[in-house]
Amino acid sequence: MSAGLTFDNCNHSKDPIVGCALEGIATTVAGIKDVSIVIQSPQGCASTVAAGYDAHEVDFT
Repeated sequence: MSAGLTFDNCNHSKDPIVGCALEGIATTVAGIKDVSIVIQSPQGCASTVAAGYDAHEVDFT
């Protein structure tokens, strides 16, 4: 699964959990059908969550 993920803003680990925990979790959870996702995080993390949701074509709002 992680072979298809891209981490454009991560210069270190490409692991979906270690590289950017929030993006890794959002990408993983966004792949589960019929769930609601609530993530509390700093405002700057919104772009990484959006990237995770976009990977699965999930509505961000």
